[in-house]
Amino acid sequence: MEATVWGFTLNLSVLNKSRLVKNLIAATFIKALFLMPLPVHGQQEVLPEVFLSGKVALSDRVSLHFTGIRAASGASPEALDTLSKVLIRDLTLSGLFDLRLPNLPPDSNRSLSAPTITYLEGSLGGGSSAKASFHLKAGLKAAPFWDNVYEFPPVKARVAAHRIAADLIRQITGEPSVALTRIAFTAKANGGKELYTTTFDGFDLKRCTTLGSALMSPSWSPDGAQIAFTSFKRGNADIYVMNFSGSAPHLYQGSPGVDSAPDWSPDGSKLAYSSSEDGNAEIYVRPAIGGAAKRLTYDAAIETAPSWSPTGREIAFTSDRLGLPQVFIMDSEGGNVRRLTPFGNYNDSPAWSPRGDMIAYVRRGDNEGFQIYVTDTRGERHVRLTTAAGDNMSPTWSPDGMKIAFTSNRSGVYQIYTMDLYGRNVERVTDSGMECTSPTWSPVLQDSAEIIITSRK
Repeated sequence: MEATVWGFTLNLSVLNKSRLVKNLIAATFIKALFLMPLPVHGQQEVLPEVFLSGKVALSDRVSLHFTGIRAASGASPEALDTLSKVLIRDLTLSGLFDLRLPNLPPDSNRSLSAPTITYLEGSLGGGSSAKASFHLKAGLKAAPFWDNVYEFPPVKARVAAHRIAADLIRQITGEPSVALTRIAFTAKANGGKELYTTTFDGFDLKRCTTLGSALMSPSWSPDGAQIAFTSFKRGNADIYVMNFSGSAPHLYQGSPGVDSAPDWSPDGSKLAYSSSEDGNAEIYVRPAIGGAAKRLTYDAAIETAPSWSPTGREIAFTSDRLGLPQVFIMDSEGGNVRRLTPFGNYNDSPAWSPRGDMIAYVRRGDNEGFQIYVTDTRGERHVRLTTAAGDNMSPTWSPDGMKIAFTSNRSGVYQIYTMDLYGRNVERVTDSGMECTSPTWSPVLQDSAEIIITSRK
């Protein structure tokens, strides 16, 4: 199912067949359309503030009243507090709900024409193992239509809250949730740059490498098991792959030239990357397990930053074959090259949305630094998402295609931020004092085995 609105073809069928999310996206773009001024003859670029002015009305969201978590005698106050706060934050950040908080009474004054309210109720038992029960009801006095019990160590309350939020979002909307994802990035440490990961909301920071050299352009595999990246461990730019579980990185591509910018194919069987092994930076594709590489581009220009389409049939990349960096698209075999970015003198870092209908990229503007834009796959409409001072770079999509993580120095030091696909609801993810760059968003990961889940509905 596709909907062409405001010049964008929204590939809604790629998403789960959730009427809520389809309506949410379509309605948002339709509302933005009515706010858009009449185009000037010859003008092809949409002004960023027009795009950003499109608001998602509350009526387009699911009305959810979280009535709170009742604590039994002996329940951990810390676990109760964490469970409630993290759950509320996850549901709010999803952008899918008109959330009514526990401190508010039931809305008895709603008109009959208002959307139906879904009620979320929870309870927490005590003991050495916390037991949290949550159920959903179509009415305040109705029988639950969803009822799950989560048993976990109290110290794992944050992890449990993320899992509960993910299950709730899936149950209500049919969509996956970023609540069970992590963001990997590079950060300065011990004179070099190392690989770190954190939860999507900036907690549970973990250092993954101790290579003691410059590290850049990490890329998470589609199954979440591996991360590829570029490192100067051997004094040259080489590509390494490591298991997220913690095994030592192994050399994947180490030609005499510069090997960089790895990107996994959607099925995880191949990596696209840039290499100057033949004397000039070109795009190559090689099996993930190793073997012979296939060269895709043959041009005197620099070709880099490949990004696979979610179908695996096309690759976006950056090339300066026209004199300055621009984004192009080609078939995954290297043919049918076409330019995607007709505007601006410097466009780079393409990132293909997992829904397939948009490509984010970075443009350098006059006196505006680097800013993040999105365009449709034909390059017909280009919309600026970031407006903050400084540089905003390295976009990477969440697995549901609803958010973008990026690097920004708007605070004076490069840090990792997230925003929704309309450029709103910006959240700072990292705040460790280190300079953090080059984010890559994981797929939905397996949660902790320490959480035991029992479904009663």
